[in-house]
Amino acid sequence: MQKTTNISLGGQIFRIDNEACLLLKHYLDHVSAKFSNEPDAEETLNDIETRIAEIFGGGQEPPVLISEEMIKNMISIMGAPEEYYDDPDPSVDNTQPSKLADMNRKEMYDPNSPSAATGKALSSFFKAIGNFFSSAFRFIAIVIGFLFTLFGVLFLTTIITLALFSDSAILTPMMINLPQTLTLVLGTEEIGRYIVMSSIVILLPLLALIYLGIKIMFRIDIIPKVASISMFVIWIVTSCSLGIALASNLSIYGSNGRSVDYIEIETPPDTLYIKSERSLTPMDYKYSSIDQFQLWEDEQNNRIFGNVSFRVRGRDEGHKISVTKGAYSIVKSDAIKIASELEYGIRLSEDTLYIDECFVQPGSRWMGSNVDVAIYLPIGTVIKPVEGYDFSMLGYFDPYPDSPFLWVVESGLSAKNTPSGPYSGDNGANSEDPIFGETAYTDQQREETVTSSELNASEKEVPSVQLGISAEN
Repeated sequence: MQKTTNISLGGQIFRIDNEACLLLKHYLDHVSAKFSNEPDAEETLNDIETRIAEIFGGGQEPPVLISEEMIKNMISIMGAPEEYYDDPDPSVDNTQPSKLADMNRKEMYDPNSPSAATGKALSSFFKAIGNFFSSAFRFIAIVIGFLFTLFGVLFLTTIITLALFSDSAILTPMMINLPQTLTLVLGTEEIGRYIVMSSIVILLPLLALIYLGIKIMFRIDIIPKVASISMFVIWIVTSCSLGIALASNLSIYGSNGRSVDYIEIETPPDTLYIKSERSLTPMDYKYSSIDQFQLWEDEQNNRIFGNVSFRVRGRDEGHKISVTKGAYSIVKSDAIKIASELEYGIRLSEDTLYIDECFVQPGSRWMGSNVDVAIYLPIGTVIKPVEGYDFSMLGYFDPYPDSPFLWVVESGLSAKNTPSGPYSGDNGANSEDPIFGETAYTDQQREETVTSSELNASEKEVPSVQLGISAEN
């Protein structure tokens, strides 16, 4: 197969093979030499090129392929360069048929004829149109390339920020220390290979997007096709491997289990004091957080601390405290066992409620464990911290940072002693459980899903609650 080249004649694009290109170049060089000493040589040569383009049938898409036969046909119409002249020689005998034919052939192209002028005008017009669209397409390509590069750089910067600076304030409060959270969710032993595979799956497309943008803007192609195909194959294989590995690893969260304990409050106090019995020093452990979940890892003792969901409701009867524990595992029985093994202490002594600020899960991998504490008291009961105790670790009291005590209303708590309170419906009135994805537990749900021996509590001091655990059916 002969190699072809793109050329421009009279402002029009043609394709031509190598042999024909040499023949056409030879012809045009002779024509240029013929008119080199003429005063309007450049204009004459442009007119000749325009006429040649017309003979070749220019202006088509895709461009016409010029062959040797077409060039020879053009020369037979235009005449050889040495035969070009402006006016007939008076000494020539026009009666001789052969010479007359030559003259007619030579006079077929007249630069001053209307058709030549029209062709030249059309050629200039279409050349201008072509230049306009070429510039417009080039501008669009530069804009697209710039956007590709910009998006690639921004996404790459975001990924690096998440990986290296996820404990900074720019991601608070939705996400803090993402690598630590992934370690707790995926397991310490597996995190290394997941980081490698995730880096390949995420970074390769971003780098390809940046390279594509640079290639479009500057018209450079420095990466061989073999390398591009190899990187694409690597990305496909790594993506499939990562998907399979994650599906296998996260299957451990396939089933959930719950357990519920109750403390009945037979004689509710007018004022309920809250005091922490087991507190946590956050700076001593590795901290991570996503949305409502806060976790602290104690590597030395192989355990995980988690924040407790705390709620208060007002009602006229059925005053009690419920502690709901939840966890995940591959099978439900294992999930129930994990939930029952969560360590959380709560006890009521006269008018003081002693609580742990966090629960404890044994092991180095978080199993979706959570603890929900709901307290049901008469409307109008005063909730007050024991002197020196700070509510901040519980989170539930955050809307009232300046209130020395709070009143129990039907929907929760209020800084004013009113039946409904200004925060009616807030503080978990219809809160969604972040673990189980449903409305926070109600008494009816607990009675339907859990049977538990109820512990009668009086105004006298009672020990920390250790109740029987039953599973949700």
